[in-house]
Amino acid sequence: MTSESESSNQINARINDLDGNDCWIAGMEHLNKKPTPVTEYKLISFVSTFGAPPSVCLTLWNLTETARTGMRRSTRHIHLLMALFLMKNYSRSRAGAGAFGIHADTWSYYTSNFVQAILGCVE
Repeated sequence: MTSESESSNQINARINDLDGNDCWIAGMEHLNKKPTPVTEYKLISFVSTFGAPPSVCLTLWNLTETARTGMRRSTRHIHLLMALFLMKNYSRSRAGAGAFGIHADTWSYYTSNFVQAILGCVE
């Protein structure tokens, strides 16, 4: 088996794992794309924007459950994706907030809380 077909098999496995993945849905909404049908292009767009595949994002969501209890009730999957976007792109608060269409204070609140929560998972 060639490495090209192995890569294709890995992508197909990732595509099949996205059914009901709320991180995938939130990411596609942010990218102004429909979550279905899942395509290789959409998966690549997701990873290049947030720095991780949707399955990793969902794992991080589950691992940060305890930390999320101390955050605002309105915490959603997109807030985790904002933190991942920040860690991948490290932009100024105003630029990051603008990319997500939110106020800079909201951006700072969620990105700092989720970055701390993710770091807590690594320790």
